[in-house]
Amino acid sequence: MKTFRIMCAAVVAAMSLASCQKEQEQAPENKTLKSVEVKINNVAPVTRAIGGLGESLEGKNIQLNSLQFFFSDGTSLYEAKDAEGNVADVYYDAAELAALNGSISAKFHFLPAAVKKVIVIGNYSASAAATEAALDAELEIAKYQDVTNFPLYAEGTLGLASSNAHDNGSNGHLSNVYTVNLDVYPHVARFEITGIGCTLPLNSGKIVKVVSIAFADFFDKCDFRTAVGHTLRSVQLNQQDIYTYFQEQMSTAKWNNDFFNGLNGQEGAGNSHPVIELTATNTFVETDIAYNFFCKGAPSPCLLLNVIEYENQTAFDANNGTPGYLYTNVYRLNSTEPVTTFEPGKIYRMAIRFNEDDLQHQERCLDISLNIAEWIVINVTPEF
Repeated sequence: MKTFRIMCAAVVAAMSLASCQKEQEQAPENKTLKSVEVKINNVAPVTRAIGGLGESLEGKNIQLNSLQFFFSDGTSLYEAKDAEGNVADVYYDAAELAALNGSISAKFHFLPAAVKKVIVIGNYSASAAATEAALDAELEIAKYQDVTNFPLYAEGTLGLASSNAHDNGSNGHLSNVYTVNLDVYPHVARFEITGIGCTLPLNSGKIVKVVSIAFADFFDKCDFRTAVGHTLRSVQLNQQDIYTYFQEQMSTAKWNNDFFNGLNGQEGAGNSHPVIELTATNTFVETDIAYNFFCKGAPSPCLLLNVIEYENQTAFDANNGTPGYLYTNVYRLNSTEPVTTFEPGKIYRMAIRFNEDDLQHQERCLDISLNIAEWIVINVTPEF
C-alpha cells in the first residue's frame, strides 16, 4: 500500500533551575518543554485531478490537498510555537503543500512535557480543536467517492530514539530525540469494474443486454478517527428482494447505482454509461465504474447485476426478453484464495464475466476471483 511515511523527532529540553534556598522566592514551575521536528516523505501534493480507470491509481501516492498537525497528551491538544515563541503554523493548504515540491520539513517548539503523541489529519478542513474528542467526526461514504480528496487520519506515540543528541552550547541545552512513524491512509477500499462480459456459443443468436449494476452491503457511515463503520446498507439475496431493489430503489443519482442506458454525457443523466449488448461475437465490453467503501469491520460487499436475455434479434427488436439477476458475494485472490476482509488504501479490480448457463436462473450467485495490484490494486475475476 502506498502510504505517507511521517517522521516526527521530539526533543526534550531540560531547563536548568537555580539551587533552592529557603530565603529565595518560590522556585519557578518546572518548564520542561518539548520541541518536535516533523519530516514527511513521499507525500503527493498535486495540482490536477487524478484517478478513474483511464488513469490508473496503481502504485500512486494518495493525493494530499491539506495537512494539519496536532500534539496530544492523550486527551488535550497543545499549541506549538516556532523557535521565537510565536504561534506555529500547523496547517498546510494545497498551495503551501505544492510549494514544498513533495517534501515537508517543519519544527515545532515549546510543547509541554506531557505531550506524548502526534496526530496528523489530511484533506480535511482546518480545526481549532482543544481536545482529541473534539476531532471526532462522522464520514458519509456518499460524499467520498472522489479519489482526489479522501479524509486522512493517523496518530502515533513518541518513542525515544537517542539521548543527549543535541548540545546548544551557550544555551546549556541537552536533549533527547523521539521519533514516530505514521502510516496515513484513507478509511476506504475501492472496487473497480473494468468490464462486463458473457460467453455464448458461437452459433448462438442470443443477445444479452446489461441494464444496470448496483453496489450493496456497505457501511453508510464511519467514525473519522477509528474508521469503524456503521449503518449497513444491504439487500437480501433472494429473487423478490433483488427484483424490488432494481425496480423501486435504483437511481442514477445514487453513487452506488450505474446504468447502461447510453445517456452518459447528457445533462441530468447521473451515473449513466454506454449501452452494453453482448452477443456470440461481442462477448466483452470495457467499463469505467468504481465504488469506494468503508472497510473496517465491513462484510463482503455485493455487486448486483440486472440483465435481459433475448433469444434472437427479432425478440430484441420486439423488446421480448427474459430478465435475470446475478450477484457476487465471494471474492478470490488469483482465482483460488478466498478474500473475506478488505483493507484501506487497496483497490479491488475485477472484470465481471458470466456464461449462458448462468442466465438459466433469474438469480445467480457469482464467485469472483481477485488478483491484487497498487495504490495497491487487486484484480478480480468472477466465477459462477
